Amino acid sequence: MNEAVKELQKTCADAWKDINEDCLKPTAISMNLLNVCVNNARATDVVYESNDAYTNASCLKGRISLLFVEKIPLQS
Repeated sequence: MNEAVKELQKTCADAWKDINEDCLKPTAISMNLLNVCVNNARATDVVYESNDAYTNASCLKGRISLLFVEKIPLQS
């Protein structure tokens, strides 16, 4: 099982490299549409990064709090 997980993580890392590389190339598709697709992939990556946070949403509580509740410290 550990080998399968490592192989899947490698596949995901390679896919991100492909996505990032392809976003740098000119395309006939609107960049706005591509951003929607990439952002969807990013959100999915965060939700399923270490466990199934979609089913067990309490795992995302800290990240959601950081995004919408906690203040961002400003350096002066």
